[in-house]
Amino acid sequence: MRIELNDNEKDYSSQQYKKVNEDVHVEECCICLYAIAPFQALFVAPCSHTFHYKCLRPLLANHPGFVCPLCRHYSDLDANVSVEVEET
Repeated sequence: MRIELNDNEKDYSSQQYKKVNEDVHVEECCICLYAIAPFQALFVAPCSHTFHYKCLRPLLANHPGFVCPLCRHYSDLDANVSVEVEET
């Protein structure tokens, strides 16, 4: 996901603004193929792939196991999250 903040919008000409927009890659949910937009409920898988939570919810039925629909990485969603300093 890429976020740009610009305080000086008046300084940009329309050509420069066009160039910035061409470089932006819109991430899509691989399940519904709609864009992932701000203020949507998202599920970020342990493998870092992002989906709309509404699209992914049926795949969570076999909880606690989760298999990413993109890379097939298996994750135990009930795994312990505490990590010892020596493990990092």
